Amino acid sequence: MPDAVPGLDGRRVALAGATGLVGRELLRQLLDDPSVREVHVVGRRAPSAPHDKLVSHVLDLTAVPA
Repeated sequence: MPDAVPGLDGRRVALAGATGLVGRELLRQLLDDPSVREVHVVGRRAPSAPHDKLVSHVLDLTAVPA
């Protein structure tokens, strides 16, 4: 993973589907990346492991009008 970029606060990343097979791995790599400041995940459920960089946005798709 790249080092943090001098003079920048870090990247903010949005990730959909962070609890699936591929999404979990992408999330792990993003959380380990020092150039990433914050990871916003959007999905039906929150990832199971908390992290300082992680912001979860859980959607209730049953509440969406047809």
